Amino acid sequence: MRELLRKKRFSRIVEEIADAEQADAVTNDILSQLTDERALVLRLRYCDGLSYDDIALEMNIDSPSVEKLLDQAKYHLRKLDL
Repeated sequence: MRELLRKKRFSRIVEEIADAEQADAVTNDILSQLTDERALVLRLRYCDGLSYDDIALEMNIDSPSVEKLLDQAKYHLRKLDL
């Protein structure tokens, strides 16, 4: 019984890893349709959870530029036929 539970847990973990890898592939495919700068700002904001100020420091730009890049990136994502 213990072995069966361990195998089920292992199977669930493998499925979660596969799902995460598939999600990463889809994300990368979508982001590849944006400029590098727009893709980076989206990753920093939504994947890494950085604030506008932290993104500005990371990218060596000001906070209003971060907001503009995010707006542009979201606009272009909405235009994609996903």
